[in-house]
This record gives sequence, C-alpha cells and structure tokens, in this order.
Amino acid sequence: MAGRTDVAIFQEICLRHPGTKMSPEVLLRAYLDELPVWLPKRQGEVFPGVRELLEWAHRHSEVHNVLLTGNMKEGAYHKLRHYGLADYFEFGAFSDDSSVRNDLGPIALGRARECLKKDFRLDQTWVIGDTPFDVACARSLGCKVLAVATGEHSVEQLSACKPDAVLSKLADLDEVKALLSGCQNEG
Repeated sequence: MAGRTDVAIFQEICLRHPGTKMSPEVLLRAYLDELPVWLPKRQGEVFPGVRELLEWAHRHSEVHNVLLTGNMKEGAYHKLRHYGLADYFEFGAFSDDSSVRNDLGPIALGRARECLKKDFRLDQTWVIGDTPFDVACARSLGCKVLAVATGEHSVEQLSACKPDAVLSKLADLDEVKALLSGCQNEG
C-alpha cells in the first residue's frame, strides 16, 4: 500500500472482496473517523531530521513545503497534527484530488503557483519520498526527486528507480540541505 492513494487502496479492497456491503466511500469515511482515535494508540514517531528539515525550509523565503500525498486531505492533516507537523504545510495535493498518484504533482505545483503567486523552476523543485511511487510521481512532474529509505523500501530498491539522490535517512541536516539547495552550513 505504501505510496498508493487512499482512494485507490479502498477501491482495491472492495474489488478484492466483492461480497462486502460497503462502498469505497463508506470504508474511507470509517477510516477517517477512526484515524484520530487510533493515532495515539500507535507507536510512531517523526524520523530524525524531518522536523529540522521542515523548520529550515519554513524559515527560508525561497524554499516552500508543499504536501504531496496519497492520503485524503483530512487524514493527512490528522497525521500531521498528531505529530506536530501541520503548521509546516499550508496546502498540497491529496487523494481527494485524484486517485491517480501521478496526477497529484501538477495539482500541487498549480496550488503552489496560485497560493504563493510565483512560478517554480522544475529543475529546482524537489519531491522527497520513500517509495517507488513517489519517484515516479516526481518524474511525471519533471522535477527532481530525493528518495529516502525510511519506509519499506531499501536504498537499493529506491536506487533502481533512478531518483536524483537516495539517502538512508534525513538525520544529517547539512547533507540534506547541501543536496537540496547546493548550499552548505546555511543558518
């Protein structure tokens, strides 16, 4: 399921279990209703370096955090609020916008252009993700991609997808900043 959209996942569940009386929409609503109840019961954490990277980007006027996710918008913000990251993302593209993962990049870029009133050079725009679907999504948009092996895919598996860069984690902030901006030791 990693890297797929919520809508596509729930559609597939219903297809694989044709005897179910629930539609993908009903299952999705139940998931979204239960998510805030279950998040505190899960053992989860923000990976080392993520919060620092988001904070660094948030402080720089030429760097913008835009959420590009296969989650439904409501579910994404439940998760972001739970982990204290919601304030870093004002907008993005979500499974609500399209069940097709590769459709989300242009939607996110369009919202960024509209909300920030500026254009973005794709050769300086990065998608950071941890699945082959994230790499494919970035490639379909025509921007750069940093694959990070913090999920179920290894550095080797992600490297095979031909991202611009692969890291095992985001913990070394100077390394990540240098990669994304070409600048080292920025404040």
